[in-house]
Parts: sequence; structure tokens; C-alpha cells
Amino acid sequence: MRWTRTPAGIAGARTTILRQDLSLGCCGAARKAKNGSLSSGANCRDILGRPPVRVTSAVCKFGLASLPLALLASHSPGAELNVNIDRVRNDRGLLRLCLTQKPRHFPTCSGDPDAIRISVPASQASVQIHGLSPGSYALAIIHDENRNGRLDSILSVPKEGFGFSGEHMPVFGPPSFDQAVFLVEPGLATRLVRMRYLL
Repeated sequence: MRWTRTPAGIAGARTTILRQDLSLGCCGAARKAKNGSLSSGANCRDILGRPPVRVTSAVCKFGLASLPLALLASHSPGAELNVNIDRVRNDRGLLRLCLTQKPRHFPTCSGDPDAIRISVPASQASVQIHGLSPGSYALAIIHDENRNGRLDSILSVPKEGFGFSGEHMPVFGPPSFDQAVFLVEPGLATRLVRMRYLL
């Protein structure tokens, strides 16, 4: 069995994948019989030296063709988000962050099993979020000064601080998902959120 190295482009970069030379067959499945015809299957050991298995030439060809896709999936770059929080009026309580990709669950993240919720001391001005999938997100932050897990208000006016991703800040109520949405791309992204206090 012989192996050759075949160049392949993945995400604009040049890399090399191992591709088995079909002139001798894949795992012996395409091995020619004495009469010149292809055998329907053959015993072989894989590249890790595991016990023989029965394979067909069709299976080998499919596996060979899907190898670049498998390599691409296993090396898909993740994303990291650094959130800088500005204008926090004091160090009391917690800053509670909610990050979601679903418009109907913004800004509370309530009912979203995939939302990312993080609580940090109010004295912490920066939060790092690792292992994100690239895509569109919206972020909401509340300053829970009394640590009761919610944004307190008086006559529907928040008396604790709040902030959102995006530059749009409506006069009444929180921004919509579309107004707060931002794109997270592979690698490191940074987002600044300025807190706001009404009372």
C-alpha cells in the first residue's frame, strides 16, 4: 500500500492531506483479482494498525473523498469575545451578562438553552468569553447591585444599571435584537458596552 501527499487549500491557506493511491486500492478493497476484475472487498489493517475489517471499494472511495471535509471540520477555528464594560457607577453587587443568537430571547435570554449567562463582580471591567461559534450575537448587561437576580425598577423605570451591544439606545425600553446585533468572527473580537442609569 502506497500513500501520496496531495496539496489542498483550506480557508485560503495551503495545507497537505494524505490521500491513498488508488492504483493499489483503498485498504485493499480495490485490489485486482487474478482475472483482472476488482474484488468486492478485502481484509486490511487501517493506518493505526487495528484488526482487519471488511470494506468495499465504494466505501473506501467515499471515505477518501470526505477526508478533506473531515479535516476542515476538525480544524474549524473558534471565536473569543472580550467584553469591556464602561461607566459602572459603583462596585456593589454583580454584573450579569446575557449573550444570545436568538432574537425572540433578547434581552433577557429567558427560555434560551443556548444562551451564555455570566455573572462577575461589579468591580470587574472586562469579561472574556471563550469557545464561541462564529455568528451574529446580541448582548445585554444589568448591574444587579442588590444581587437579587433581576433588574429592579420603580414604576417601570429601572433603578439599576443596564447596557447593550450596539450604539442604539431607545428612549423607552430595550433595543431590539437587530439594533443590538454584532458579528463575531473567528479569532478574537472586542465589544464595548457602556452602562446607563436612570435613577
